[in-house]
Amino acid sequence: MAPIFTAQLRNLARNPWALLIMVALTVGMSLIFGFQATSVISVGVLPDASLTEAETTAWLDLLNESETFDFRIEDEDRVLAYLASNTAGLAVRLYADDWRVVAAQAEANADLLAGYVGRVYRQELTLRLAAERSGRQSVEALRSQLSDRLAEPVLTISSRSVAAATDFAYNPRVHTLLGFGLFFASFTIMFSVNNILEERRIGVWDRVIYSPTTRFNMYSGHLAYSYLVGFAQISVIFLLFRYAFGVPLGENPLGALLVIGAYTFAIVALGLLLAGIVGNAQQMNVMVPIVCVSSAMLGGAYWPLEIVSSNVMLTIANFVPLRHAMDALKGIAYYSYGFSELLWPLAVLVLFGVVCMGVGLRLVERRG
Repeated sequence: MAPIFTAQLRNLARNPWALLIMVALTVGMSLIFGFQATSVISVGVLPDASLTEAETTAWLDLLNESETFDFRIEDEDRVLAYLASNTAGLAVRLYADDWRVVAAQAEANADLLAGYVGRVYRQELTLRLAAERSGRQSVEALRSQLSDRLAEPVLTISSRSVAAATDFAYNPRVHTLLGFGLFFASFTIMFSVNNILEERRIGVWDRVIYSPTTRFNMYSGHLAYSYLVGFAQISVIFLLFRYAFGVPLGENPLGALLVIGAYTFAIVALGLLLAGIVGNAQQMNVMVPIVCVSSAMLGGAYWPLEIVSSNVMLTIANFVPLRHAMDALKGIAYYSYGFSELLWPLAVLVLFGVVCMGVGLRLVERRG
């Protein structure tokens, strides 16, 4: 086993580009689709010429207390040209005691922005008028008193909401990272398993058979290499996004590693089963993208399965390893799953891998 495993590692060291490309694709696609999918709406600020820099900064500080909008000063000509040529986009023109929303023709959030900016202006102008009429207190003092009174109101209202059965937790950054991380790793793993068929095609397999190495060592060397490469790829990507980009992946890293390990085993076994079915390396190269892409679609890598209404598709998804790995990892990220909650998806992934491994080995041997 060790010589074959070492030989595969040497081949990887000589030509690591396929693995590096898969890692780069995972990072790139996660950044593009995950980090752009945000609930914060960018708004360009166009201050009137009558406003001083201090007044503009004061209004920006008040407006940016919102968790929905992000206000930034932009170049007026560039913003107006952009809004005129696009169907979406928002800007707001600020005056000393007035404001105007400037929006693209089909922008759906214009009314929401107008309501928020109007509320901020009314509150601030009311405070300024009150301070002016009192003559004893500044605007900042009144604002501080108002905040203190709002923090301890005389009357409080408590409300309860009942979550519907269709409600589910969703973070686009987390979902995209998990989906693309598992999806692209399946390419790496299956193409690594394809080395068995490729070495058989070029005659290396026959030479190894006549050596003292047993068939068990031959298979275990190849499959252990495929497992190690896939596990390392997923783990490195998840660690990178967790600690470098701050993606919230939960507080159970050991549980996540167990899920990644079980998923990697299942995909290695699926690759071996596919190798036994197709019989040669060329057909395997064609089938791997088909299987990986369809598994990603059925398993919920591109979109959450909670929005899928087809019972047939959901039933088929139960036989896709990626679905169970996604459920487990999302459970860790969203609901702080412990090891007891992870037992079922781990058991399904391991059982899937054992069945596919047994059938795949028999098929590969029969075709050999």
